[in-house]
Amino acid sequence: MKVTFINKQISKTILLAVASIFILQPSILLAKENIGKPIEVKNPPPRNPHQKAANCRPATAQRDLDINNVRTTILNGGDMWWNLSNARYEIPKVQTGQVAKHSMFAGALWIGGVTSGNLRIAGQTYRQGGNDYYPGPLTIGAASITEERCKEFDRIWKLTLQEIDAFRNNPDAKSNPIEDIESWPQGLPSLGEERNIAPFFDNNNDNIYNPSEGDFPSFEQNSVRNIPDMMLFILYNDKGNIHSETEGIPIGLELQTTAFGYATNDEINNMTFYRTIVINRGNETIDSCIFGQWVDPDLGNYADDYVECDVTLNLGICYNGDDNDEGILGYGLNPPSVGVVFFEGPLRPDSTEIGLTKFVYYNNDFSVQGNPTRPEHYWGYLNGKWKDGAPITYGGNGKGGSAQDTASFMFPGDTDPAGRTTWTERTAGNAPADRRFLQTAGPFSLLPGARNKVTIGVVWARASTGGATGSFNLLKQASRKAQILFKNNFNIIAGPDAPTAELVELNKRVIINLTNTGVVEGFVDSFAGDCSSRSIFKFQGYQIFQLKRPNIPNDIYDQDEARLIAQFDVKDGIGRLVNQIYNPDLEEDFKKIMVEGEDKGIKRSIEISKDLFETGSDQELVNFKNYHFLVIAYAAVQNCANEKTQYLPGRRTIGKRDLVVYSATPHDQSAKNNGTKINAKYGDGFVITQTEGVGNGGANMELSSESVAELMNPAKGYVALNRKYMQGRGPINVKVIDPAKLPNAEFHLYLRDLDTIVNTNKNDSMRAASSKWYIRNMNSGELYVGSGNINKDNEELITKWGLSIDIRQPIMPGDESNLEDIQN
Repeated sequence: MKVTFINKQISKTILLAVASIFILQPSILLAKENIGKPIEVKNPPPRNPHQKAANCRPATAQRDLDINNVRTTILNGGDMWWNLSNARYEIPKVQTGQVAKHSMFAGALWIGGVTSGNLRIAGQTYRQGGNDYYPGPLTIGAASITEERCKEFDRIWKLTLQEIDAFRNNPDAKSNPIEDIESWPQGLPSLGEERNIAPFFDNNNDNIYNPSEGDFPSFEQNSVRNIPDMMLFILYNDKGNIHSETEGIPIGLELQTTAFGYATNDEINNMTFYRTIVINRGNETIDSCIFGQWVDPDLGNYADDYVECDVTLNLGICYNGDDNDEGILGYGLNPPSVGVVFFEGPLRPDSTEIGLTKFVYYNNDFSVQGNPTRPEHYWGYLNGKWKDGAPITYGGNGKGGSAQDTASFMFPGDTDPAGRTTWTERTAGNAPADRRFLQTAGPFSLLPGARNKVTIGVVWARASTGGATGSFNLLKQASRKAQILFKNNFNIIAGPDAPTAELVELNKRVIINLTNTGVVEGFVDSFAGDCSSRSIFKFQGYQIFQLKRPNIPNDIYDQDEARLIAQFDVKDGIGRLVNQIYNPDLEEDFKKIMVEGEDKGIKRSIEISKDLFETGSDQELVNFKNYHFLVIAYAAVQNCANEKTQYLPGRRTIGKRDLVVYSATPHDQSAKNNGTKINAKYGDGFVITQTEGVGNGGANMELSSESVAELMNPAKGYVALNRKYMQGRGPINVKVIDPAKLPNAEFHLYLRDLDTIVNTNKNDSMRAASSKWYIRNMNSGELYVGSGNINKDNEELITKWGLSIDIRQPIMPGDESNLEDIQN
């Protein structure tokens, strides 16, 4: 089949003027480590004369983990969430120059144990007294390190999934990778070290990290499925110098921490995660060993906090002491709450996991319930004892109760394992203050060479009502989602990446054209979920939203932040998609309709003329006003017996690290280029002349008056050789999608069955599954080949010419006389 159509409209170039405004504001000091002076005088025990230490200097590196709604600073000295002076756990993440609110101040691992009757302790708080951790990996067996080695590893490696994917997919990058891929840390066999320190994908299985041979960093060795959107990798140890922080005897530990996060459109966007591999590089067994995650949470205004725990969720919580978090540092009314989920701890020698065994708090003072200053204080907190050696007791502030009524978990609410009465800081009437807490796992025997993991996640939530505790249920919901992610080995289950979009700004109109759709619509993925069999997800459609602001809301289905403009879904009998959603108020699942698909086929272009956030009767777009849009692609499960996960949205735009927000400003283009007017408009059809073949493509066609007259003319034999159709009423659907790009040209379109080309016996018919179309711009000579066949509805955009084509069966071919023209 061959048809021609001609456009004689005039296109114009769009010129944009951009103004930038920079706002400068004074910095705000947030520092508040240990306040005051110790009551007791520090008198560290004499060091073992046989205990040698390298002369390593303290760690100095700092880098930000900032992939999602959190911006936090990670250090390489065993501490995080601060920059050695100020709180640096900013959530929500704000633009430069705006005043940020912070929910954490510092955190670190504490590890203690006993060997040959000697207490060994390694920990970190604020470096006010010194350091216990130093940069670099230890040698195996000797558990030693040199000053030069410490200096070499005084750094943090930072990579994004986008950078890793770009390296994987670009052969030229193998010879010149970015520095953090090139230097991804590995051991030196000449020093008896393990070769694989940081995990990587071994492209040629030679167990040697070599980016020039296609190797690249990963989250787990030889795995590509669970690489985070951003990860920071740090190597440190407790043998680089004396322990001037705890004043304890070093243990011989090497620690490898990965801090990571994900950009999503759900609660995970407010989370960060931390996995530390702890290796005993020494040759001694550490008895009664305990691991502890120390946390200094500062929820905005740090001086009025409470802490709590949910034992069933392994969750430590910080919340405000009243309903208003006051001051310039505070979050204001209905403040958020923040929590730390203790996902996994060390293993016993029989490989069974210990799990969380204690939750302890203390205050920012130097009382017996305050800051530790000696090794035995750190050891006491790890064991659930106050600084004076007294046990923590149940009720009140944990001090002074019955010695027989001890508490492993302080302020557990109603989740105490022994079923005792509810105990919180609020019920106890405690005065809010600057709190710290510790989540511990132990005791166990830490054998020489043993490798253990401590994995935690920081979760955050804020409700609009309910006061200080109004966000508790949301926080616990986020904690459950974090647990699911951990149990799935941090393999984010997500739908297809969204296509890119081209926006056309017209008079009180905005056109959105979707591009790069081929990869998106080929999406197929599977995962082992709650279903009785493995779930297979396939691309199902697109959703286009108008956003109130030029940023992605935490909840895309919040009507105050986003409004659904259009929904396009595959024509396959699947329309409505329903998910099981957890309701934090009812504390149970309920069914929620996520998609009401029309099941009419995929469209890739739309004209927007209404402002869905306009509450008046006139919703027409206004010229020279900014509007913001978001495109999401989604998948649907195809063979899941349990329909808990029917709808699966994507979380990124192709080639980007997260979803892209598009902004457009409607305007009349006739004001440009000497007032030249564009005559075509979005959706206009073309006048089509059919010169070969038969068929109607399932369309309602209407011949032009000239062709009708020719068919009715006996002198013409009642035949119209070149059938001409009324505008937009031909056998193929061709329409304008960008009047500004539409060229003044004649186009020839050909349709061919590829099987017919091979088997000439089939030239009288056509199979939809093997038929393709080609279109040539006769003015420029350019040839465009359609990407799909005609066996399904498939609108294809040719954005460089400002038009789209949708060809549907049944169409019959003509002869093959024009095949050479197509192939040239």
